[in-house]
Parts: sequence; structure tokens; C-alpha cells
Amino acid sequence: MKARFTPWWYFVIIFLIGLLAGGVLEFITERSGVSLLGVPWYILVILFVTGLVILLFAYQVRRYTRGDRKEINPNVAVNALIMSKALSLSCSGLAGWYAGQLVMALPRIQLDYYRTAVIQCASAVVVCLLDVVFGIIGEHWCQRPPEDGPENPSQKGKDPLRSYQPPVAAQEGRDR
Repeated sequence: MKARFTPWWYFVIIFLIGLLAGGVLEFITERSGVSLLGVPWYILVILFVTGLVILLFAYQVRRYTRGDRKEINPNVAVNALIMSKALSLSCSGLAGWYAGQLVMALPRIQLDYYRTAVIQCASAVVVCLLDVVFGIIGEHWCQRPPEDGPENPSQKGKDPLRSYQPPVAAQEGRDR
């Protein structure tokens, strides 16, 4: 399996889908008298702490790839990569969701309820964008260096043809 970096436009598309969905849902719920506007503060704390924990897992993988750590469980490394990707993509959608609610609530900011909702949604957008950055950083930290070949950092500056060593069996055959 070969993992690839998440293209930047995935984040933009998911953000725009979230923006549209958040704005449309706020428009519909406003007309029906039910309000789903805003986000509880503890959710923001949970999102931020989750992002930090995933970044910590990815940092452990980074330490291993840089040689600062002797061994790491391969499942931990793969899970750190998967969680980093999931964090960045899901928080991109959530940032769009809360940005859509923010856009719909801004015209009524004079009312206390909407002022509180604007502050909550703006805070949620900031935390979600931080989590997107944490996920992208974590994804890059989970990149393994190439094992062999000219892309390996230990092979930089060396001529691959001059560093060729024939197999041991071939050397023994010449000695006979």
C-alpha cells in the first residue's frame, strides 16, 4: 500500500460543501423556529485536544523516521497517518459548516443570541482550521524516507554507478 499526501483541493471542496450545508441548514431551521446555530464550548476544547493528541502520535512517527527513536509499532505509525488525514479532512468540513452558520448569523449580530452564536461559530472556525493544519503537519511527519535508491537522504551526492558493489557470489566466481 502506498499512501499519498492529501491534495490541497480536497480541503477546499470539503470546506465549500460544509459552507453550503451549514448556510442552507441555518436558513431552513431559522424559518421553522428550531435553531441549531452555534456550538457548545466544550466541543471546541475536545476538538483542539483531539488535534493535539493526533499531532503527538504523528510526532512519535517523525522521531522514528529521523532516527531519534529506535523502534515503533507499524500499526501505530499507520494509525497516526490515518488519524492525521481524517482530522484534516473532517475539520475542513466542520470549518465550512460553522463558517456557513457564521455568514447567516452576521446580519443579525445586534441581537444577543446571534452575537453569542457569531462568537461561538468564529471560535469553531478557528479551532477547526487549526486542526486542519495539525492534520496536514501530522500527515507530513508520517512520511517514511525512501529505503534504497537515489532518493534516500544517505545517497544524496553519491554517484549511483560508482557505488555499485557486485554480489558476493559474483566476486567469489572471479577468484576461481
